[in-house]
Amino acid sequence: MSTPKSKRKGAGKTQNERKPLIASNDKKTLLQEVLRLSLTDGSFIDTKFYAFSRRRSTGVVDEPLPVYANSGMLRANSKYFDGFFDGGFQVKLAPLRAPFPSDSPDSTEEYDYESDSDLEDEFQTERASKSEEMQDDEGADSADHPAAKSEVAEPAETTPDPTVANTALLDASIENYGHVIVVPDIAFTTWRAMIFWLYTGEITFAKLKSQSAPNEDGATLRPSKPLQCSPKSMYRLADKCGIDELKKLSLENIRSKLSTDNIAVELRCRLPSLYEEVRNVVIEYACQSARSVVTAVVPQWIDDLASGKDMLEGSADTLKALYQKSVTSDTTSTAPTNWNVNRCGNCRRQNILNMSVWYRYCNSCGGYYTPSP
Repeated sequence: MSTPKSKRKGAGKTQNERKPLIASNDKKTLLQEVLRLSLTDGSFIDTKFYAFSRRRSTGVVDEPLPVYANSGMLRANSKYFDGFFDGGFQVKLAPLRAPFPSDSPDSTEEYDYESDSDLEDEFQTERASKSEEMQDDEGADSADHPAAKSEVAEPAETTPDPTVANTALLDASIENYGHVIVVPDIAFTTWRAMIFWLYTGEITFAKLKSQSAPNEDGATLRPSKPLQCSPKSMYRLADKCGIDELKKLSLENIRSKLSTDNIAVELRCRLPSLYEEVRNVVIEYACQSARSVVTAVVPQWIDDLASGKDMLEGSADTLKALYQKSVTSDTTSTAPTNWNVNRCGNCRRQNILNMSVWYRYCNSCGGYYTPSP
C-alpha cells in the first residue's frame, strides 16, 4: 500500500522549510544538491527578486525587472541571505508568475550609488524601445499587405476538446508560490550576474566607463557567455553580501583596468571614496605608475575642492590619502631634505611646510597648495 500523500516525508514543505544546505565553496556540489532536492519537491526556483534597471535624468531609479533564484543556493553561499528568509526583510509569499507587487514602490529617489554604471540611462532604454517598435511596425506592414492577406487561410471551425480545456484550467489553477523580494539599492544587471556566479562560479566584467575601448564581448552576449556587469558595482554588492571571493575578483579586475589614461578619472570616482580597499589600490597605482599624470591633475582637484565644484562625498579623503602616500614615498628616499622653510601659497606666511612632489600642506593655515615650479 502506498503511503498517503499527507504523511510522506517532506510533503508540503518548501526547500526553505527543510534543513538548509551545508555551506560549501564547491558550487558544482551545491548545484547538484539543489537539483537533487528539486526532483522530489518539484521546485527549483522558489524566490523572485526585483531590482531596478534604469536611472532617469532626474535621478529617479525605476524599471524593476525580475531575477529568479533558488534560496538554498543563496543561503549556502552567504549568511547575508538568511536575513531575507528569516524575517529580516519585507518578503512576500506570492505567485512567482505574478506581476510586480502593487503595494511596493516601482521607483526610488534614494538609490545611494549615483555612479552605478550597471543602471541604464533613460536614453538607452528609449533607443531600445524605438528599435523594437520599428521591428514591430515592419512585421505589421507585411501582415497588412494585400498579397499577404490573400495567402492567409481562414481558420477552420473546430469543436473544443473538453479534455484539453480541463487541462488548461487545471494548469492555470496551480500557482507556483515563492518568496518575492524587492531589492531597492542594487542594479538588476549586477544582481543577475551575482546569482549566475553563485550557481556557476563564472563572471564577465565590463570595461570601466573611463576606458575608451568598447567591451570585449560587445553589446549582445552569446547565451553561453557569463552575464556581464561592472566590477565596481559587483565589488559594492559582494561587500554588502559578505562574499569575499567575489569581492576579491572584482577588486583585482578593477586593478587590472587602471592605466595612465584613466587614473586621473578613477581617483575622483565614487567607489574609492566609499571603500578604503579600493582607494588604496587606485592610489598605489597612481604613486607607482602614473606620477606625472597625477602631478598634472592634482592642482585642479584642489581648486575644485576649495571652490566647492567637487561636491563628491569622500573626495577629500581620497586626496588626503594620496597626499599621505606621496609624502611617505618621498620621505623614504629623500628625508630629511623633504622638510624646508617656505612661504605658503595661500596665507603667505613663512612656516615649516610638509613638502610633496605634487603639493604642500601649510602647518600655519592648514591649507593645501601647489608648489611653484
